[in-house]
Amino acid sequence: MLTRVATFAMNDEMLAGAMRTQAKLASAQLQEASGSVSGDFGGLGSQAGRYVSLQVSVTRSNAYEAAANEANGRTQAMSTGLSTLSDLISQFRSDLVGASGADGTSGLAATAQTLLQDAQATLNTQYEGRYLFAGSATTTAPVDVTALSATPSASTADTAYYKGNGAAASVRVSAEQTVSYGVTADNPAFEQLFRALNLVASGGSSVSSQTISQASSLTLAALDGVTGLQSQTGLASSTLQRAATAQSDYQSFAASQISDINDVDVAAVTAKVSDYTAQLQASYSALSKIQGLNLVDYLR
Repeated sequence: MLTRVATFAMNDEMLAGAMRTQAKLASAQLQEASGSVSGDFGGLGSQAGRYVSLQVSVTRSNAYEAAANEANGRTQAMSTGLSTLSDLISQFRSDLVGASGADGTSGLAATAQTLLQDAQATLNTQYEGRYLFAGSATTTAPVDVTALSATPSASTADTAYYKGNGAAASVRVSAEQTVSYGVTADNPAFEQLFRALNLVASGGSSVSSQTISQASSLTLAALDGVTGLQSQTGLASSTLQRAATAQSDYQSFAASQISDINDVDVAAVTAKVSDYTAQLQASYSALSKIQGLNLVDYLR
């Protein structure tokens, strides 16, 4: 009695098995070539949500790090300006001490006028196209000494020279931390310096000993104030550097986590490619033989 030697269903199942092996081989070959588990989120299975969350957090961390570094650059530029002003004040104090006790000091007013212009130029410093000491009015030169009173008073503050605003700069360096680092040119230390310089510059060729004494007191206060601002900006710079480093460290950690999720073990996937290739060759060989059979050959 002749029994069935093959059926269409069996042949179809063998073909489907070969196709599944071929699909696995193609996937393994893609992983081997790209080094990634999957080219889309669907291939990551239950880890897809964690993968996306890590990617988003790394992007946000990069932005925080860039903001911290940019702000630190401005802080360091401001620190350089403050050092220049500190030197200027020290020079002016030396000039005042040298002239102390003598009325009609020749050249002192001209020196003060020159230093007034130098102080203005320093506080009008730009960094990356932004005026550093203007608050948030970064496109406006913050100091115009021509606006100072022509008849200055030693005891009355005069901030008419200031053209910026009072919004001191700050930057967000993480979801939880904002760092204030701005210094505006209407700070009392700068105002006292301008007042002292204006007093002497307005004294003409006969600067009185009283004016020299008043200017000396103002410059001493200005020097103390500028020294305090130098400490303040130095502290802000250190804070910004730490914040940038913390973000960089987090990015390295998150990159490691992302790699664990999406990167493949090249040796393991290479072995899979070899196994699937062997299975596929065996399947195709068997299918070729089966499809070459016919009843006449079998009965022969």
